Amino acid sequence: MKKQVYIYLLAALTVTSVISCAASNKPTDIAKSEEVAKLVNQDSYTFIATRAYPMDQSTINNVMSAMRPAGAAATLFDLSYGYGFKIQPNDLSVDLPYFGRIFTPSMDTSRNGLKFSSKKFTIAKKESKKKISYTINVNDVQNIQTLYIDVYNNGRAFLSVNANDRQPISYDGYIKATKAEK
Repeated sequence: MKKQVYIYLLAALTVTSVISCAASNKPTDIAKSEEVAKLVNQDSYTFIATRAYPMDQSTINNVMSAMRPAGAAATLFDLSYGYGFKIQPNDLSVDLPYFGRIFTPSMDTSRNGLKFSSKKFTIAKKESKKKISYTINVNDVQNIQTLYIDVYNNGRAFLSVNANDRQPISYDGYIKATKAEK
């Protein structure tokens, strides 16, 4: 009987400590949510891409067949740090790798990624309870049409790029404050 009392007491103590630890994260989540809202409302932030999701599965299979054992499948590419885009009220700078089919490729392979800067673009914003959706229409870059980005309250973001000369591609990542240039 004494053992059962100790077991129930230990279980109650464990449940209480788990609940109190979970509740203590709420102010941090609220602070992160407020920081993300501040960045998004200023239209000045940097998106850091961590993964790429090409739409063309044959591209993924061709690249991954050289890297993985036979029979292994993948639907995404993990990216190294440094890829993404920076948005400010009058400037959009994009530097993202591209995996997929390009309909009008360039002989210069450095131009086959998504690397451009735009001064003429429009932003349409739609807010919901858990995310803010952006539609960015680029007007002064020849082949890029639209960038769609969903920014969630925790700072995570999902970007989709539509272009005239290539298949669509999506990226997963996060946003952070844009550092002031010196």
